[in-house]
Amino acid sequence: MIIGLTGRIAAGKSEVVNILAEGYGFTKLSFGEEVRTEAYARSIEITRENLQALGAKFTIEFGESYWAKRISARINKKENHVIDGFRYPGQVKFFKELYKDKFHFLRIDARYETRLKRFLNRGRRDDLLTEESFREVDDADWSGGDGGQNVSECFGMADIIISNEDSLDFLKKDITKFLITKI
Repeated sequence: MIIGLTGRIAAGKSEVVNILAEGYGFTKLSFGEEVRTEAYARSIEITRENLQALGAKFTIEFGESYWAKRISARINKKENHVIDGFRYPGQVKFFKELYKDKFHFLRIDARYETRLKRFLNRGRRDDLLTEESFREVDDADWSGGDGGQNVSECFGMADIIISNEDSLDFLKKDITKFLITKI
């Protein structure tokens, strides 16, 4: 089984990844980590802006499925995988066409206020912890404008929507319910 995740910033995608990896033995893969690997190889400073620019550059040059093809090469068909960070429709299409019914695409969703609170509290090194920076990143990811991705189109491609407004225990229960229906 391969589970792909999309969602707006601070919706809880990383929490879902951890639940699947730690609770169910899924192997973690990430579009962001794939771009970071390329940035390290090119000695590019790791900042949100630099990573988005690098990711967009390769996407423009080689197509929306470029990063998906790189991640796909890391998949061991004997293992279950969870892939974080689908941002372009071409990435989703690539996985749906290649893996057919073995691929499940989940949208992790939370209200703006919930995500803002999480963003301000999470303290990641590449986050500028202000509401203005949150809004800028959120808008760029959502709309596909000027170097941003296109999460809005990916949302419409989801097989399942997981609302992450409550506690971590509640999220774990929702993920477990989803897995039970697919096993």
